[in-house]
Amino acid sequence: MLTTFAPLDLSHLTPAAQGSERRVYLHPRDDDLVVKTIIPRDARNLSLRTMRGLTTRFFSSVLTRSTIAEQKEQARTLSAAQANFGRPPFALHYGFVQTTQGWGALAQRVADPQGRLGPTLLQLSRTGDLTEEVVELLNDTARRMELYGVQASDMNAKNFVLGTRGDGREVVLVDGLGDVHALPLRRLSRRFNRASQDRAFRKCAARLGLEWDSAAWRFHKS
Repeated sequence: MLTTFAPLDLSHLTPAAQGSERRVYLHPRDDDLVVKTIIPRDARNLSLRTMRGLTTRFFSSVLTRSTIAEQKEQARTLSAAQANFGRPPFALHYGFVQTTQGWGALAQRVADPQGRLGPTLLQLSRTGDLTEEVVELLNDTARRMELYGVQASDMNAKNFVLGTRGDGREVVLVDGLGDVHALPLRRLSRRFNRASQDRAFRKCAARLGLEWDSAAWRFHKS
């Protein structure tokens, strides 16, 4: 027998974070979760002079591509993982829930000590809090990204967050998981995907005032 339930009420909440495609809310009843909802097309500031604006306006699949890519990449990555890889370097996703903003994806909250969303690496860099300890946590994440062979379209300094997922601090990829590119080269070649990770980490390093050593697969403070 089907069980009816009321949608999760997000109407009284302010998004804790927002990108160009989705809003992120702190789950009102579970301190370990966030809810990611898709921003409706009519609520987006789309310019038909840009490729993003054109594709989003005329191809409805663009609206859901990031959410679908996350779910697919989590399933692909975890099903192939070995026990000694350690915890996944990305925030885990737990399916979907009906909300007053439409269906939302449930994901782990990477939190600061007050339960708010943890700071991004870019924020830490700007406030002078990108310490040696944080860089070592980032190096551990980079190692696990390689071990898992994580495919990600947007591994930038704003998508890596410092916080906890119930226990010790770590750096976690909270957005950009999965390959949304038209040519899925990352999916076709593990070597190409590693090279893509290498480029992304090099760009992160430049944004954060760090150095990236490809041979050692490590970040260093300049």
